[in-house]
Amino acid sequence: MHERCIYKATIDGEAVLFLRQVDDFAVACKNPAISKAIIAKIGAKLSVPLHQLGVIEKINGIDVVQSKSFIKISCLSYLDKVLDGHNWQETESTPNPIPMQSDRTSQGMLESAELPSSPLEQKRLHDANFNYRQVIGEAIYAMVTCRPDIAYAIKLS
Repeated sequence: MHERCIYKATIDGEAVLFLRQVDDFAVACKNPAISKAIIAKIGAKLSVPLHQLGVIEKINGIDVVQSKSFIKISCLSYLDKVLDGHNWQETESTPNPIPMQSDRTSQGMLESAELPSSPLEQKRLHDANFNYRQVIGEAIYAMVTCRPDIAYAIKLS
């Protein structure tokens, strides 16, 4: 009702979910024959050929692993692409890095942080070729799609 890209129906007694994302489609149902029939009907209406790619492994930057007992989503390949796009190297993280320290000293440092004020500091930041808005936007996409655990760190950014 609230998501305009996801449709729900019952076909031949089976619950079917249909996802439409611009020019990508995904069908979720227990019976593979039903999903193939739906894709075939859609393909018949299109002017370009529609390819059935089988079980979803990746959609819109989200990695999908499916088994009989679970479906796991992650954005590991998306985040790898983000790191590569900014020429960053992966670093070893500490266990349980989030939430950040909540002691008064750490909070005080965050709250009193100031933007670079001198022309030299501003030039160094500019020369670092760091697009802050783009990085935050990419992190928010990862947070919204499958990493709600990083919301606290993004909020502090």
